Amino acid sequence: MTFFLHKVNGNLSSGQPWSTGLVSSGSISEGAANTAWAGAWSTFMGTAAVNALFRTSVTITLASTSTASSTFRQTTVTRANLALAGTAVTDELPDFCAMVLTLRSSSATKYGHGRMYLPAPVAAGLSAGTGGHMLSGTMTAMSAGLSALLTSLVTAGLSPILVSRRATLSGQPQYSTRNVVAADMPNILTVQHRRGDKIVPARTTVTL
Repeated sequence: MTFFLHKVNGNLSSGQPWSTGLVSSGSISEGAANTAWAGAWSTFMGTAAVNALFRTSVTITLASTSTASSTFRQTTVTRANLALAGTAVTDELPDFCAMVLTLRSSSATKYGHGRMYLPAPVAAGLSAGTGGHMLSGTMTAMSAGLSALLTSLVTAGLSPILVSRRATLSGQPQYSTRNVVAADMPNILTVQHRRGDKIVPARTTVTL
């Protein structure tokens, strides 16, 4: 059994980068694992209801997979260029807004879950008068798209896992792993401060 470190990269409407990642295990080659990883994102963005939630300037440009060392660091790496983009032309949300997918193991502890952060949907994907909650249609589309993404990985022979990179107070040893057995997504956005943090804002003088 080999452990793999997956990462996908792209750009937001501002031109700033975004990325997310996943750890998996499987008895296939690194190249085959990256083919599956890249294909999973193509499946996700190839769903009309999903790519309609992202502006045309939100892209996925690269999928990469590394064989993990015993301390879950990158060793060799396989990359695949992608040309995936949204189809919406309505207003986008700020860079630091993100949809979050929670990955859960069978362990009901603080360390029993992980997260993947995705770009925010366009403003039309939100429900008016709710303080920014996503529409039920947005949630349905994302649930189906992410389910297809994860299912395609499993079909290819990869099992998503969570890794404890440090020993935990609950007794998990360092570098222990747990299988992902469930996933869910809240209908509110979260904040990724590092997204867009390189943008220098234009300032307008306020006269005193």
